[in-house]
Amino acid sequence: MSVMETRHILFARDNMHMREEFTRSKREEYDLPEYINACVTSPPYQKDMGFLWYNIEVVAEELAKIMNGPLFLNFGDLVGNMNKAPQVAMKYEENGWLWRQTLIWEKNHYTPTRSKRMFDQRHEYIYVMLPKGHVNYAFDRLAIGVPFKDKSNIKRFGHARDVKCPGSVWQIPYETIQKKGQKLHKHRFPMALPLRCLKASNLSPGDWVIDPYVGSGTTMAAAKVLGLNSIGYENHTENIDTIQSRLDDCVEVYL
Repeated sequence: MSVMETRHILFARDNMHMREEFTRSKREEYDLPEYINACVTSPPYQKDMGFLWYNIEVVAEELAKIMNGPLFLNFGDLVGNMNKAPQVAMKYEENGWLWRQTLIWEKNHYTPTRSKRMFDQRHEYIYVMLPKGHVNYAFDRLAIGVPFKDKSNIKRFGHARDVKCPGSVWQIPYETIQKKGQKLHKHRFPMALPLRCLKASNLSPGDWVIDPYVGSGTTMAAAKVLGLNSIGYENHTENIDTIQSRLDDCVEVYL
């Protein structure tokens, strides 16, 4: 499969059906791969905590069964529940995942707080997870490396390239938005975020990426840019047209 010949499959329904989609008979029906190679996603910030925890547990368990590569789980602090983000990561640890590392996404756009009791929150977390059966997975850190400021360090420390590991704090700006219609989703992350995660994931053209909470389709669009196949779940039908347009209408939609 060439870089341009990628597949993008959208299940326009609840991700609680993931278990059914990846049974052997259904996998053959939809021509799905046996394993997914990477995931970049952000669970919803919803108020129904009971369902959210149940959903997170089910999705975490099912992803662990079908993945052989990393999961980048984006979640931010909530003022009313500062423990929620790490609790989400802990739910994944309890359901088949190794919590490898926490990255800090430093944002250029944020909502200033009016409270004198808190500082403006300019960051979100990206939890780096690995299926417990694939804990020795190697990342390609230099694929997203940053140039050395002191070029003498290249020769001094025997580096083959003028890049070093980007570290655990990622400065990722949002795309500039000048009109309301350009904001494709209320809780969006910039295209640069999944691009960076996927570039670091040591993937090959034609590998598979999944996002169980598609939203406006940013992860799927990033996969397409990189010559990767993608699978997504989105049960808000009002987002389907946006997802299709971002993928140039080449997405296969299953209701």
